Amino acid sequence: MDGDRRVSGAAPRAGGGTAALAAGLLALVLWRVLALRLNGLDLFMDEAQYVVWARDLASGYYSKPPLLAWIIALTTHACGEGQACVRSAATVMYALTALCIHVAMRGRFDARSGVYAALIYITLPLIGIYSLFISTDAPLSLMTALAIVFALRALRTGATADWLLLGLSAGLGLLAKYSFGLLILAFVAFLLADPGARRLWRTPGPWLAAALGAAVFAPNLAWNAGQHFITFTHTAEISQLDKRSLHPLGLLAFVAGQCLAFGPIAVWLLVRNVRLPSRVADREPARQQALRLLLTLAALPLLFFCGLAFASRANLNWPMFAFVPLSMLLGHALAQRARVRALALVAGFGVVAGGLVQHYPAWSAWAGMRPAYRHDPFGRVAGWSALAGRVSDVMQRHPDCDILTDTRTLAAELLYYVKPTPEGLAMWNPSGRITDHFRLTRDVAARPAGSFIYVGEGADPAVFADAFERVEVLQRIEVSTHPDHAHRVWLMRLTHFKGYPARVARADDPPGPFD
Repeated sequence: MDGDRRVSGAAPRAGGGTAALAAGLLALVLWRVLALRLNGLDLFMDEAQYVVWARDLASGYYSKPPLLAWIIALTTHACGEGQACVRSAATVMYALTALCIHVAMRGRFDARSGVYAALIYITLPLIGIYSLFISTDAPLSLMTALAIVFALRALRTGATADWLLLGLSAGLGLLAKYSFGLLILAFVAFLLADPGARRLWRTPGPWLAAALGAAVFAPNLAWNAGQHFITFTHTAEISQLDKRSLHPLGLLAFVAGQCLAFGPIAVWLLVRNVRLPSRVADREPARQQALRLLLTLAALPLLFFCGLAFASRANLNWPMFAFVPLSMLLGHALAQRARVRALALVAGFGVVAGGLVQHYPAWSAWAGMRPAYRHDPFGRVAGWSALAGRVSDVMQRHPDCDILTDTRTLAAELLYYVKPTPEGLAMWNPSGRITDHFRLTRDVAARPAGSFIYVGEGADPAVFADAFERVEVLQRIEVSTHPDHAHRVWLMRLTHFKGYPARVARADDPPGPFD
């Protein structure tokens, strides 16, 4: 009878725990934001690039859709462009994702399942680490949770408003990261395969959701069309599917990485406690249908990226949005058995692991550690502000010059850290290939007769001899970050750009850690 009431649209009783969960999430957010302020880590190249994008809002960018840049623009408008402010948006979005998980589970199952699932998600090891960095995974995870909220409601109520809100969430999900399309495919597959959901194709709900989602996504699609679908091409390139070889060891490494990212204790409990939902009618058919949907939404992205890891490569974070429905499945399974100690083990492991990572700079300094570059988990972010400070000093002595550089990494870090902001920064791109957003929008070819200070690793003035009237080597800057690593750049004054003498091939920048 309880299942029949929910099919007809009656909402289940909420129960308690929401206020305590909200207080716990707030405490976790404050702790993580405090860690951001204390550790003082420089921004990754990807993060600095997102801030630069946020200064020039558009409906699309070279390598990513625009939602993250829009969110960063709101954040920096509220609290400035400081490192902690920029990154705190991720911390807040993951907490909001946990709240949405609670709302979805409370609405479809019960409050205890909502509390369990939210706590499992927010304490997962990879969520704890990624809460310290701003990336597209944060809005993607939030839109995933929102879409699940409205998908479960639409299945239960059939209300037009719920279908429209599902479509809005799906459109925003695609604007967060294109991999949200896997969730759309999973939902469509569920509507086609599930006996109780198939009838929904004869109602206007799914079609209205699809239409609104497409309308929300349309501006980015139009931007891509105007750029010869450059973002889609980049997304295909980083998957490296053109390489005809199989990687069984890569698949094993990927699966092992997912187990660590979700947490070994959580994975063990998932295997032991989550069972395939039944398709046959039982006392609670609506709940079984909801569990089948969650399983579909988790399984399809994970299987897709496992296949990608086997066929080419897949980054650890790519299926991270599947952790949302996976946490909901585990939370429900543990809540039904009142496994409080199991929940405490999962959450405790995640909090301790996350705490060790987010306070790594403090405790490593306290212990007198100065690890080698390759052993430092934050080695790639060290030294950029110091390097930019040295460049800023040089630029103040040459106020008639703009910066010229030739790598995406230097372009992003210098645009973020050099003061005053070098708005006129240009890219040296004699090959003419568009391999990043800066080459797309800042090619020096559009700046005839300009004078620049070249900042880059190239040390040969002859490279620029035919393109400028005068080339003068100024100095070499070296900023040590580790016993075995330093940032080294050359600075040259380049006067009166005449144009590229010839187009030559050059290597592309490697993908960043969040690609």
